[in-house]
Amino acid sequence: MYNKPMKKSKNFIALFYVLAVFLVIPIINNGTYTDISVYKAKAFYYISALTLVLYAIASFAEDFFDKGNNENNGSDGNDKKFFHESAFVAAALYGGAVLISAFLSGSLKESAYGVPGFHMGALSIIIMLISFYYISIYFNSHDFVFHLIVAVSVFPTIIAIANHFGMDPLGMFPEYADPRYSLYISTFGNYGWYSQYMAVVIPIGLYMLVMTSKPVIRGVYAGYMALAIVATMLCGTRMLMVTVFVSVIVVLCMRFGICKKRERRLLTSGKLAILFAFAFVIYFASVIAVSCHDELANGRGYIWKLSLDLFRDFSIREKIFGTGPNRYMYALNEYLSRNPNTANVFNEHFKDMALTSSHSELLDCLINTGVLGLATYLYMIYSVFASFLRTEGNRQKAQIDSKINYRELAFAAFLAYLIYSLGNFMIVCATPYFYVMMGIMISDTD
Repeated sequence: MYNKPMKKSKNFIALFYVLAVFLVIPIINNGTYTDISVYKAKAFYYISALTLVLYAIASFAEDFFDKGNNENNGSDGNDKKFFHESAFVAAALYGGAVLISAFLSGSLKESAYGVPGFHMGALSIIIMLISFYYISIYFNSHDFVFHLIVAVSVFPTIIAIANHFGMDPLGMFPEYADPRYSLYISTFGNYGWYSQYMAVVIPIGLYMLVMTSKPVIRGVYAGYMALAIVATMLCGTRMLMVTVFVSVIVVLCMRFGICKKRERRLLTSGKLAILFAFAFVIYFASVIAVSCHDELANGRGYIWKLSLDLFRDFSIREKIFGTGPNRYMYALNEYLSRNPNTANVFNEHFKDMALTSSHSELLDCLINTGVLGLATYLYMIYSVFASFLRTEGNRQKAQIDSKINYRELAFAAFLAYLIYSLGNFMIVCATPYFYVMMGIMISDTD
């Protein structure tokens, strides 16, 4: 394990980042739903900046005090880097595509920060890519990390249930508002944001429930899952219900040994690439089919049709490089200003509301960063998955027999986020966790 004494400071910095984003972002708020996502985005930036400062200090101290030990202690990390080189190269390519899109957008500031209120532009994407790399190299998983992640979700879940029944224990709603009829819940804001957060956390709780051998811990997680399922039924989106259902199947497959070492090795890189290509074609065919009916998928039919029309209207350069990271709303407004009839139909659907996303992370990626951005993003996902399979295929027999496999746990959360993102978009309440889980999936941790 990458756990040499001179590297422990960086292990702790990785631990700090993971715990901070999971423990602070879901809870922090300014006592109102107004600009709550901005408040959380700022917290994310502060956490990331502090992590970077700590890393710089640790690196300086390491270079200053341990020059004589470099030859003896440097090989562990390098071996791991080379083992997962394809995943890191893919992440770098995606980061490069994001930066190229930002610089060519003609509005660098908008591309850097993204749509106001969401702040999922180039800056956030690059931070999350760096976190993926850093976590995969330095993070050492422990049970208590995942216990804390799940435990923190209990508070916003209880608040969400209370809001559903008309109670406002945090005083977040205006005096005249009835929480039962609001789109906002808990400490997140929109109920879809809460659902996307829970799409990452519920698979962790489910995995711990099924895999732990300790009766007391299993009992605690059984209680948590009961609470989470109640919240999903009362406050969650349909997509969250689908995600939970798939997570149950995936975790049960892990529990009963389906797709163990021998079966994983049968899934070669070529077969995995074909599988990814097939899934991609099926998904985009589904998007096109749904876009033919405005009312389907809770109104996403119209949004996807509008988004596809927007992409068709792009110039060749925009089709290749996109309109700029998280600049969907700006591109759409420009498109509507040139097409009055389309604008009239849009106003009938959305009145005075702004549409900030295509409500599909892959479609967002295509519009915001172009074909280049989407291709490199998919290549990154494929490479991480392939590295995960290689890592699991090379585990020692003693490790295979162990109950808790942190890489498998992270994969369950990773897959759940991917499924949920097919009908949603990047948000600070969930997307940073996706990159954390990608890092854990290929980390040297047991």
